[in-house]
Amino acid sequence: MRKQKLSTHNMFENYLKDIHARNYMGTDDNMSDSFDHWLSNLDVEEILDFGNQAISSTLAKNLGSVKSEKKALSSKENGKKGGRPKLLIT
Repeated sequence: MRKQKLSTHNMFENYLKDIHARNYMGTDDNMSDSFDHWLSNLDVEEILDFGNQAISSTLAKNLGSVKSEKKALSSKENGKKGGRPKLLIT
């Protein structure tokens, strides 16, 4: 089965729905109406801020998966030292 590629509009709408869902405190039955109300009350600055966050998040995700000789060499060197450093909890 082919994975359908989302349009930029659909990706941004899904991003906004995710943000709304994180803060939503109601029943699932009312979530769609609540999202529409929340969205209609956003001002232009808030929408632009969300757009910039969505773009930054997508870029970071895509750039982090880029393979390079430098990253491969760094991973190899870290492997010789025992791998990823352990997180120290103080």
